[in-house]
Amino acid sequence: MTIFLRSLCVLSCLGSGFYCFVIFRNFKKSLNITWFGLFCFSMAFFTNFSYFVRPDTLALETRPTVITDNLFLLFFAMTSLVLNIYAHNMSGKRKTDPHRLLALISGVATLSAMLIPPSLNMAAYFFLASLNLVTSLLSIIQAIRFVKEKSRAFFFSAFSLSLIIAAITVDLVFRIRELPFLNPLLYITPVYMFFQLLRLSNLYNESIMLTQKLSASLSDTITKINHSSDALLCTQMKADFLYKTLDLIKQKCDEDPFTAEDLTVSLSKYLRHTLNFQQLKGAVPLNNEIELTKAYISIERERNKNTTFDYHFPNPLPEFYIPPMTIQPLVENAIEHGFKGQKEGGKITITIIPYRNYFHIDISDNGIGMDEHVARSLTEELHDTARIGIYNIHTRLKNLFGKGLVIQSAPGVGTSVSFVVPANSEELAEKGDSDE
Repeated sequence: MTIFLRSLCVLSCLGSGFYCFVIFRNFKKSLNITWFGLFCFSMAFFTNFSYFVRPDTLALETRPTVITDNLFLLFFAMTSLVLNIYAHNMSGKRKTDPHRLLALISGVATLSAMLIPPSLNMAAYFFLASLNLVTSLLSIIQAIRFVKEKSRAFFFSAFSLSLIIAAITVDLVFRIRELPFLNPLLYITPVYMFFQLLRLSNLYNESIMLTQKLSASLSDTITKINHSSDALLCTQMKADFLYKTLDLIKQKCDEDPFTAEDLTVSLSKYLRHTLNFQQLKGAVPLNNEIELTKAYISIERERNKNTTFDYHFPNPLPEFYIPPMTIQPLVENAIEHGFKGQKEGGKITITIIPYRNYFHIDISDNGIGMDEHVARSLTEELHDTARIGIYNIHTRLKNLFGKGLVIQSAPGVGTSVSFVVPANSEELAEKGDSDE
């Protein structure tokens, strides 16, 4: 019976791991699932070695030293390591996430597992068991939060992790009280893997349903745009960007529903800001413009794989006002014109620097650049439609705040487009509206 349970555990872990790697291969936005796949593989090896190693005899001096003891501890530590990394990535890689510290501790334990002498094996086992208990408990708390905020599918994760906690606790009690050997993980692991696969399947289905729902909403929005003769002109939205994004979403619905969902959400945010006609004049909170820009960049990341984006923002983000559709068109301009004919991928950096009486905003790229004459002409009198976006932003900034865009560029080096916003930007914007 024990051999059957051991085989079932190993096969369930390996099967779950291979399933996760299939998802990794097909869904580019599901890279984090590979960490869960590694967790499944480490569980398979840990369960297999636990059949040969009795934790309650690890410290016996009469027991011959064998490498399986250290391998047992190695894979026990590795299960904690990969589970913490997986949970840390799921939480958005926050610096204050406790899983980050636990992953570091587990990593040290994994590296040192093969060097632990026999006399410390039992102590190492209790330490790793406690580490896995803390990891599982924090993962349950995270899963419950995800059930409330993101998806009900994480209920399966919380329930299965509760089973793991129960199994480890029972095993520890048996070791402490020196009761007959029992490995409850042999019974729990197949059930755990089953519920985790249910979670992944439900996440997949939820992603498809949400994408379909958002796509229907976008279709209604596009219908309204088509019936508005000047909607695209008023919002400065380029029609080809909208339709190319919709084609990309349609393509990803078949290839990668998770990416399709992300793209649809980003496009919805983008449209929500650009179709708010009441905000086309005056100024909007910086946070609104940053959200619009990030939504646009998340779409462009999928379209332009070789282009990277970097943010340098104060934390927390300053509260001031800027003209709407200011930062995003500058980023769009850098993407369209900054890397023409450049074989290697480019980088675009958005920087916000607060000073005493004003804020400095810079959008720079390491693209092909331009000479001084061309850079200066972009903010001067209009000569062609290609300069409308830059010229309009420069004019609006100058009318509201007295200063427009500053463009610095050099061929083969890149381009920097910057502007300053005074601390009393909201008052100046309101005054500008009243003068009109």
